[in-house]
Amino acid sequence: MTSSIESLRMSRARAAAAATELETLTTRVAWSQWRAIGGSAAARGAWTPIVDPEALVLVSLFLRDREPRLREVLASWVSENAPLLSVQRLKNLRSRYPSALHQRIAEFSQEARALSRHPRWQSLGDGDDDAERAPQLPAIPRATAPALHHAAALLLRLRTAMGVGLKADVLTLALGTDGVLTVREIADALAYTLVGSRAAATDLASAGFLVESRGKPSAFAVNYSEWASLLRLPERPRWFGWHHWFTLIVDLLTWIHDPPTRALSDYAFDVKLRQLFERHPLFFRSVAHQIGGQAFLTERGDSLDVLAALVAWVQEQHVQTLGA
Repeated sequence: MTSSIESLRMSRARAAAAATELETLTTRVAWSQWRAIGGSAAARGAWTPIVDPEALVLVSLFLRDREPRLREVLASWVSENAPLLSVQRLKNLRSRYPSALHQRIAEFSQEARALSRHPRWQSLGDGDDDAERAPQLPAIPRATAPALHHAAALLLRLRTAMGVGLKADVLTLALGTDGVLTVREIADALAYTLVGSRAAATDLASAGFLVESRGKPSAFAVNYSEWASLLRLPERPRWFGWHHWFTLIVDLLTWIHDPPTRALSDYAFDVKLRQLFERHPLFFRSVAHQIGGQAFLTERGDSLDVLAALVAWVQEQHVQTLGA
């Protein structure tokens, strides 16, 4: 019995240590992504996967207390590039984050509205116009317009060309995905509705931008060889659903640092940790084939094994992406 209790205590300590490591790695990823799209951020190597700007904004709002410089980079980037952000997509993604982050998102909407001088940001906030105020920008600008010819900025490049909307996002996803995408996969990857995703993909196929495969369910892809000469990218850009990862890490860190969590028994802690993982099936579905084929979230799985695999996976992604 004593051995069992001690094992649970050790498990809890390992979980806390893994969460700290995941927070550090996620912060490094955020810095690398900001640098890739025009943020003045110190980061090693060059980030090449396509940056998801809305997901990056939301995870930066969460991390900014731990990394205060993120606040300056975020404000500077929005001041320079607010028209390239999708308010609707920020709203869609917001519902996937813990409620503790929602107040920060509302505050950000007021700041963005003041910086961009555009009323569209009001729909993201709480409607409190009296609280609208621009954040104090750093004396030295911490962001510029993104270099749109870089692979990481492909989503922003297509929004510049086509306008901020679902069609530019669907086309970016298809260009960054090797193979076909069903409507469900498009909706899951971008956090849009099935109806909207189907309509956008169908219109893009009608215009010759996508190719619709025969059969059921409907699936779409791009002929990348035809796009390669137009895009003039040295290699095909890669899409990864970082917003799935960011929602998981924000949920995990919010929960693990919450005072009621610290009061849980060790056994209850382990049960709640497993339940937290079960709230993020899209992330585990998207990376299951990359993390050693391990069957997560089954009766045979172990929550600490999942945490250890996540740490290793993020480390590997960072090394592969940046070569450092």
